[in-house]
Amino acid sequence: MPFTDRERRTALGRVRSYLGALGSVAGVVARSRALRRIELSFAFFKTTETATWIAMLVYAFEKGGVTESGLLAAAVLVPAAIIAPLAAAVADRYRPGVALVVGYVILALTCLAVAAAMAAGLSRLPVYVLLGFVAVALTLIRPSQVVFAPAFARTPDELTATMSSAGGSRASLHSSRHSLRASFWLSTHRRRSSS
Repeated sequence: MPFTDRERRTALGRVRSYLGALGSVAGVVARSRALRRIELSFAFFKTTETATWIAMLVYAFEKGGVTESGLLAAAVLVPAAIIAPLAAAVADRYRPGVALVVGYVILALTCLAVAAAMAAGLSRLPVYVLLGFVAVALTLIRPSQVVFAPAFARTPDELTATMSSAGGSRASLHSSRHSLRASFWLSTHRRRSSS
């Protein structure tokens, strides 16, 4: 379905607006050493979280196909969903920085345990149980991050930037429909122009 000129302008305008806002947020965070460090740690966490899920699902797919990877995803999310509120209540008793560091350490240790189990060639069950612990560890970090990061904001702009960068993935989902349409239009337009 071809895009009208109005749809193209609207989509491109939204992409430009989003990129401008993203640049503004990045600039505010970049000017504060503390916020840079916090956001960098969160970026590493997000990378670890994504890589863990990919490794988990690929491992399960290799062992038992689509069904097994789907069942594993559900099986590790259920304990994490049950334990997350309890863990958050315990974490609330400590300073957010302490809870965040403890969450990162638990995540590192559980990921190392999973890697060791996979490398040792253990059967699926112990690996899957350990992956459940990884999923629980992942749930410990995000609430602590959201509570910890704003404490270092000195201005309303820094607070806004910190909170929006922590929730950036959610915000990007809201604008993704228009961004994807604009990206699609640009890629097809360039192909047609070069033909």
